[in-house]
This record gives sequence, structure tokens and C-alpha cells, in this order.
Amino acid sequence: MMLSIAQRSVLAARTSSVRALSTTTAVRKDLVQDLYIKTLKSFEAPKPDPNAHKGVVRELSQPQAPKEPPSVVGAEIDKQLSDYQAYDPEDVPVAARGEEEVAETQSVNQYLEELKKDPHLEKEHH
Repeated sequence: MMLSIAQRSVLAARTSSVRALSTTTAVRKDLVQDLYIKTLKSFEAPKPDPNAHKGVVRELSQPQAPKEPPSVVGAEIDKQLSDYQAYDPEDVPVAARGEEEVAETQSVNQYLEELKKDPHLEKEHH
């Protein structure tokens, strides 16, 4: 059987493509990677010290129970309530309120004239 030239070239192309694929898929050993993986597998983490937390964590202690506030006698409550109800803020003297009495020495017209003055003119004279 004689194969034609076209058939031979097709067969040759097929075998060369198969050879090219088979050579690229060959597994190549990587020594550095193998050594790295071997070292990782043989690594053992150091075991933690069971008393490592001592000195860093404080021991838990319950807080003291709050003390009961002193009880107020009923008569004292009545006295405080009556003092509160009798208090009138309007009866407080002016000096005790912290207010000052303002003496009105200007009339309204004088005040308005003062406001109309140009403040920039006064600054130039200084």
C-alpha cells in the first residue's frame, strides 16, 4: 500500500503534535519545592507554656455590694417638701440672683442715634 504524500504529511503532523504535547506534560522535579514541602511537613510548633497567662491576666474578684443609702425619716421628708413648696423664686433679692440693676441714663432716642453712628469712622480717629 502506498500512501500518498498528503496522507504521509497528515500523519507526520499528528505524531509531531502528540510528541510536542507529551514533552510539555512531562513532570519535572523541583528540588527547592520538594525541600520546602518536606521542611513544612516536618515542622512542629512549640507547645505553649500553661502558665504563660500569669501576670498578664488579673484574677476575677466580685465587686463589693453597694451600700444602702441612709433612710430619711418621714418627718424630715415632710419638712423638705413643705420648704420646697413654700419657695418662691420671685421673692429672692436682686443681689442674690446675681443680676445687676441697670440704670437707664439714656433715652431711647439717644440710644438709636448712637446705633446710627458709623463705627468705622470712630476707628480712624484712634
